[in-house]
Amino acid sequence: MTNDLIFYIALALMFTHQFDAMRCHEWRMIPPLSGMRDSTSQRIFIMTHFPVLVLIFWIFAKGSDSTIYNFQLITDIVLAGHIGKHIVLNSHIKNEFRDTLSQIIILSVSVFASMHLILLLEIISL
Repeated sequence: MTNDLIFYIALALMFTHQFDAMRCHEWRMIPPLSGMRDSTSQRIFIMTHFPVLVLIFWIFAKGSDSTIYNFQLITDIVLAGHIGKHIVLNSHIKNEFRDTLSQIIILSVSVFASMHLILLLEIISL
C-alpha cells in the first residue's frame, strides 16, 4: 500500500512536470523538435504524450500483477533518471526550467521514483 502510494506520487509529480514542461516550452530543447517550427513541435510534443497516458491507464486497469510490477520497475528507472536529462540540458540556451518550483518538481520526481524502486526491489522495506 505504502509502496503504491509512493509510486503514484512519483507518477503524479511527473504529470505535473509535463504541465510545467508546456509552460517552459521543453520541446525547444529536444532534437529533432527543436529544429522545427515552434507550433509544429509543440503539437508533436503534446500528442506524443497521449499514447503514453493510454498505456499507463490501460496497464493499471487491465494488467496482471507481473505486468504492473514490470511497468513500475521500468517507470521508476525512467523517472529516477529523468533528472539526468535536465542536468545535461541545464545550460541549454532555451532552458526555461529555472524557477524554484520547476526545480523542486524535477528533483521530487527522481526522489520518489528512486524511493519506490528501492522498495519495489526489496532493498529495504517499510
